[in-house]
Amino acid sequence: MHVVFLAGGYIVAGFTWLLTTYYAFVNWGLLWALAAFFIPPLDLVFMFMLGTWQWGVIALILLGIGGVIASTKR
Repeated sequence: MHVVFLAGGYIVAGFTWLLTTYYAFVNWGLLWALAAFFIPPLDLVFMFMLGTWQWGVIALILLGIGGVIASTKR
C-alpha cells in the first residue's frame, strides 16, 4: 500500500517540476526555464513565484503518508 502513495508522490512531484519549468519558459524565457529544470532550489522558489506550489504540497503529503506507512511495516 505504501508503494502507491510513494509512487503517486513522485509522479505529482515530477509533474510539478515540469509544470514549473514550463511556466518559467513561457513567462521568462529559455534561460530561466533551464535554470528551473537543472537547479532544484531555484525550482522551489519559482514554484511560489509562478503559483504551482499547491501541487508540491500534494506531493509532499503523498510522500509523507507513504513514508509513515512504510516505516510502520514489519
